[in-house]
Amino acid sequence: MNKTHTIGGLEITPQKCIKINEPLLSSHEIPEGPLVNISKNGDEKYTVNIIAYIADNFEKIPDNPLPKSCFYIDEKKKIVFEYSGISLVKSRIKNEMICRKFCIDYYSKPKEDKKYNLYHIKIDYKVLMKTNKFVEAIIVH
Repeated sequence: MNKTHTIGGLEITPQKCIKINEPLLSSHEIPEGPLVNISKNGDEKYTVNIIAYIADNFEKIPDNPLPKSCFYIDEKKKIVFEYSGISLVKSRIKNEMICRKFCIDYYSKPKEDKKYNLYHIKIDYKVLMKTNKFVEAIIVH
């Protein structure tokens, strides 16, 4: 699990990907997005904790090579973590912010009455390449 991946100037090390709830929840009982926090652990080192609902009926991702911006975050190779770089984002807090964009993805067959598990995903990352842009936030979707 702790294999380090170098993507877009970051050294990313997955620390945890565990299911943390019972019983399963219906789609109308869960929030739309994940709960995320980030903490700084030294010079250019950060820890990101993500609490997200993932469909219970997810399956192994079809055998296609993953893009270089992605890696499997779970041991069963069903959940993918992606870092897509730095983007300029408009928000209600500030007109424009520079953000790092992360994504959690999985493959799930369509089903009307999907049930969801709550997962805790934790990664550490270190900034390898400094940019002239000051990153103000992260986005996880």
